[in-house]
Amino acid sequence: MNSALPPPHNGAMTQENYKTGRAEKTVLFLCGHNAGRSLMAEAWFNARNRNPGVVALSAGTDPAGEVNPQVRALLEAEGISTARLRPKALDASLLGRADEVYTMGCNVSTTDVPCDKLRGDLGLDDPHGQDEDAVRRIFEQLKQKLAPLIGDAKGSE
Repeated sequence: MNSALPPPHNGAMTQENYKTGRAEKTVLFLCGHNAGRSLMAEAWFNARNRNPGVVALSAGTDPAGEVNPQVRALLEAEGISTARLRPKALDASLLGRADEVYTMGCNVSTTDVPCDKLRGDLGLDDPHGQDEDAVRRIFEQLKQKLAPLIGDAKGSE
């Protein structure tokens, strides 16, 4: 079994599946402002995922007005498109589409998330106000924590 990750792509196929309702599985990353950690998770998951039936989305309970500039720069340096990334509010439609929900470590309220969808908290530091090295460390931790999910998304080979 090859443990190397596949090369990144822009996630267009999985995003299209989400838009048309053809996604078989939707993973939702939930955070407070949806400007840093959860957007990194959405972007990296979709860039690495090779199962066109699985898509990652993100949302915030109190979304920011824009993507954290350091997060955007880091993702672009990794070759991950940020053109479609924007902070989004958690709403009933997004929650309804989610099969699995992960929080990012920001103590966001999950009282509206059905227990059968909530999978856990990733326990990541907030990149807001952090220097470039700290944001990079957070991203590396995020990748390590999400790698098993990417493996699950591959399905049977």
